[in-house]
Parts: sequence; structure tokens; C-alpha cells
Amino acid sequence: MVTILPFWGGFDTLPAVRFATCEEDYAWIHRLLSLVLFLLPGVVLADCASPAPGASCRFKARDYSTGGAADVEIDATCRRVGSYSYLYVADDVTLSESQLDEFKDAFETGWSGKEAIYEGIGSRVGYAPDVNDFDQKVYILVHDFKNLIPGKVLSYFRPEDVTRNDPNGNDKEVLFVDTSSQTPLFDISGELSEKHLSWMAYSLCEMTGYVSDPSEEAWVVDSICRAATYLAGHTSPFFPGSQ
Repeated sequence: MVTILPFWGGFDTLPAVRFATCEEDYAWIHRLLSLVLFLLPGVVLADCASPAPGASCRFKARDYSTGGAADVEIDATCRRVGSYSYLYVADDVTLSESQLDEFKDAFETGWSGKEAIYEGIGSRVGYAPDVNDFDQKVYILVHDFKNLIPGKVLSYFRPEDVTRNDPNGNDKEVLFVDTSSQTPLFDISGELSEKHLSWMAYSLCEMTGYVSDPSEEAWVVDSICRAATYLAGHTSPFFPGSQ
């Protein structure tokens, strides 16, 4: 397996190891926290703390309808729970059962001969961080970014979500993925968009790098994440920063 870790010290697999150990040792804290959040109305929707198919949650997200990133709230429903992720879909977005399975597989186990996004990025720059919720799984939210320029942004993460106790965060690590009539996650023939998956892999790398070293220069993170995305098998040329 090709790895880029030895060539750059900015990303570090130690946080992934440390957080995995934290999850194992302090699982009881997560259960207690879930109970507290359930009993305290107004803190967070109860189902956000115990994700399961059919559970509802309101996420803080971004809207790109003006060209820049504006803060919005998105109501979404959990549609799939995997080994490494919780897949939520905005309530105004429709994906079929087979599409949900295919998209989850692309992240979790691999798709169309490609390595799984989770493992492809994790094995090269470190696995997804666990900063806030004592849960190693990543939340994935599919929603319409309302891009002013179609396809300008197809995936992102919010630094607030991977900063401990940030009042503007979701208190969980979230990857956001776009779908719209102009840039659908699945095209008219039903094919899953490789371009979306490339962006998603890149954003997962960005999130991991941000937690490892928030002060790292943007061009370094961009270079590393383009390389990691390519090595993970996603060859779309439309990586963030290339437009």
C-alpha cells in the first residue's frame, strides 16, 4: 500500500489511535452523555444523540446560494448506520433504497472496484477524528448546497464541528455532501457521481488534517489531500482549488 505519511509530518496517525482508545475506554461516558442530552430538551434533538434509521436531527450547515458560505440549519433523517458512519439525508432530498446502499458502500466498503473512502484516506493521512461525541463514526449529511455556480462546492466540513465545545458546532464530526437538480449525487442513468466521491474523500482528508494541525498552511493541506484522494483511487481532476 502506498502511504504519504512518511513524507510529511503535518498529519499524524496518533490522534486516530488515541481517539480510538478513548472510545473504547470511555464508552460509558458516551452512553451517559446520550442520556443527559435526551433528558435536557433544547440542548439537542434526542435522536441526534442516538442515531438509528428513521431518527431526526437538525444540523448546522452551509448555503452557497450567494456565492459565499452562509450559515443555515438543515432538518435531516438518518437513513443508514454503518461501521464507520451515520448517513443522514435532508428531508427535502429523495434517494432510493438502492442509492442509499450504494453511497454508504462507497464510504464504508468500496464501490465499483475502488477502495472505500474511509479506509483509503484513513490509511494514508490518519483516520477520521473524534473530538466531541466519544464516537469514532463520521456523520454524513447529504443536502442541497444551493450553489450559485453549479458544482462549485460538492463536499465540505466545518471547522466548528471538530473544535471542542464550539457553540457554533454540531457537537459531532460531520461531512457534508451536495446533491441538486444541477449536480445530482446520482445522474439520470442512476450512476453514482465519481466527482462527488472525489470531493468527499478530499474533505475527509481536510477534516483529519485540521484536527491534527489547525495552523497548517492551506497549500500544504491542499497538496496532501489531493495526493491522498488520488492514491485512494479517485482521479477526477476537479479537486477543490483546481477551478
